[in-house]
Amino acid sequence: MFFSKRQTNVHVFVRKKTEKICAALFLVTDFLPHDDLFRDTIRAKGLGLLDGLDQSDVAVVRAHLGTIGSLCSMAQWAGVLSPMNVRILIDECNALETFMTTHEQMLTSPGMLSLELFETELETQAGIPLGKGHAADVLIEKVPAIPSAVPKASHKRQGDDGGIKRHLKEENKEKQRDRRATILAVLQKKDRINVKDVAEVITDCSEKTLQRELLSLVAQGVLKKEGERRWSTYTLAGI
Repeated sequence: MFFSKRQTNVHVFVRKKTEKICAALFLVTDFLPHDDLFRDTIRAKGLGLLDGLDQSDVAVVRAHLGTIGSLCSMAQWAGVLSPMNVRILIDECNALETFMTTHEQMLTSPGMLSLELFETELETQAGIPLGKGHAADVLIEKVPAIPSAVPKASHKRQGDDGGIKRHLKEENKEKQRDRRATILAVLQKKDRINVKDVAEVITDCSEKTLQRELLSLVAQGVLKKEGERRWSTYTLAGI
């Protein structure tokens, strides 16, 4: 399992961060009625994060993080969650996703050990470097300090390029969250929608992009699809 065989400080950080996000989702939805669909859905996605870790499935965890961000944006639009709580939750989900992407090899490869495993209290106090003979027959990877999610680039130009790429990635994610929140807001007014209904509200992108967003929400279990191609319609899952 994810932690029982190859636990490192990276795995511990991801586990603790995930548990805190899940706990926060339960806290901010505690005041909602027990039969509220949003309450049940977002809590289920929070528990899905832990299930993804137990299955060692990083892709599942990422998918749930994206869905949680979309659901939180929708909840803000509907006045269910405060803007401050939504911003905190989305920022924490993004930070965890970035950290998991940066350390994906450590999270998914078996037999990865940290040099910290071989440190002793005396070595740490004396500043003695680890010798090369500590683990000659195993693959060792030095783990970056926690909680820094993204290591600093060693070259200035590389750092600038990386910052631009991260900025563009975050910008695209923000636009995607806004589109999905708008789609879910439309579904608050209409029980069933199609891509044309969404295109009337979201006018800054193509119908193909909107179709992809709808199908992505279906894949994440947020929406339910009926029909094929141009006759496809969408409803909230569970309704």
